[in-house]
Amino acid sequence: MSEPVFRFSEAVFCYLLTNSPSELFAKSIEFSKGLFLSYTQTTDVVVAQLEQRKVCVIGFCVDAHMEIPRAELAGQLLRRCGGIEELVEFARRLAGQYVLLYEDEHGLFAFGDATGRVQINYAKNPSELAISSNDKLLADLLGCAPSERALRIRMGSEFSQPFPNDLTLYDDIRVLLPNHYIELKSRSLRRFFPRAAVAAVSNNPEVIAESIRHSIELSRNILREYRKCYDVICPLSGGWDSRLNLAFAQEADAGVECYTFKHPGFTETTGDYFIPPRVCKDQHLPHRILPDLPIPEEYQRSLETVVGPYHSKYTLTLAYTLLHAYKGKAILDGGIIDQVGKSLLGNSLPDRYGTAAFFQAKLHNVAAETRQEIQRYLDALGSKQDVFDLFAIESRCGRWAAQGLMIYSAASIVTLNIFNCREIIELWMKVPRKLRVEKIIHKTAFETLNSSLLDVEFNPGCKTDVFKKHYLPFLAMTYAKQMIGYVKGKRRGLC
Repeated sequence: MSEPVFRFSEAVFCYLLTNSPSELFAKSIEFSKGLFLSYTQTTDVVVAQLEQRKVCVIGFCVDAHMEIPRAELAGQLLRRCGGIEELVEFARRLAGQYVLLYEDEHGLFAFGDATGRVQINYAKNPSELAISSNDKLLADLLGCAPSERALRIRMGSEFSQPFPNDLTLYDDIRVLLPNHYIELKSRSLRRFFPRAAVAAVSNNPEVIAESIRHSIELSRNILREYRKCYDVICPLSGGWDSRLNLAFAQEADAGVECYTFKHPGFTETTGDYFIPPRVCKDQHLPHRILPDLPIPEEYQRSLETVVGPYHSKYTLTLAYTLLHAYKGKAILDGGIIDQVGKSLLGNSLPDRYGTAAFFQAKLHNVAAETRQEIQRYLDALGSKQDVFDLFAIESRCGRWAAQGLMIYSAASIVTLNIFNCREIIELWMKVPRKLRVEKIIHKTAFETLNSSLLDVEFNPGCKTDVFKKHYLPFLAMTYAKQMIGYVKGKRRGLC
């Protein structure tokens, strides 16, 4: 296969809404009076209008109930929803990777998919009406320079983790968090989730079982819709989440192809390296090992003109490796089911432990400004109820995963998640986190889809699993790791 060449025209899920068409993008339409939506030729955009109301679907969006075809979604959203609140409510059943724009006599609104996989970066100044999937593109348009405070926060993490709360590298640009919508002309924000009536935890075994059963059925539907448009590839590690993805993918396609990265330092005893071939051999599935490919300097420089120069070289390398192997395919990622489905972030900790210090530790960042921003986020929540799930959705998925996905999208890599649906997340949140930590959702799905996938061990040799069985050792381990981070931070002059 020839070496990939960076072409922004082939980027996916990339858009810019501003007061004039952008020459950087191949396509543009006037969505609202004097406002033009520019997008790449490989980004899907569907617009519908009913009298004075308009809706625009940017990206890839499907109906988890399998009742509305993709081509009819925009029109059906207008017919079934009389305003932004009804639209947000109806979008519970939507899945994929997308942004919705909606305009009526009350304003021009935007919100994204369940975990914000396509970013909505917006100019904070109301006099500059502009949003984009990429903060760097928006900064170039507005003439914004990186702020010293943001750079200090960025330096607070040696892993190039995402910014806390809604910050970007630029003081004048913010990002819309999942579970919120924005009225673009006034920049007014509104949180619309969680809804107490549907997200309340249940201790009733029948409710728990039905919640899990229904989430499995919705996930099946979503994957069926994805496969109508894409050939699906399944990454596989030694853990639970990627193998659960495989259970769904294998049911839909008995010969689904799997791959496993071979990172530097992996040996024949590394679970994430030797377990996947065993699983695929037992299941009679094709499997590839993908060694990390060094990213050429020219490709990296070109990519960074779109995504910015502050990202991890590791993430850029993975993007280049995937592009080399699977251009034009859709890769299923294993996020969301880890963060919410097995309560990876908060384990079974009571909500009272959801403090700024705890979440700062989970962002692996030692900068004092990071804790300030997390506290600002927690103050806006106003309640500790569901705090671990919300931080998982809005930060670990909405910031951390979305940052990586922005890079993948610019590199024209399609990644999809079969659990990226607010209705599924609501169903999981009805299950007590203690049961999720014990992997009740995973185990039930395996028994439903393919119980033989349980025959091969998970995460052999993992040294931290013992700390996850009870929440107090888990809490102690979290803070111990952060103390090590502070020591390293002092050496770098950050603490």
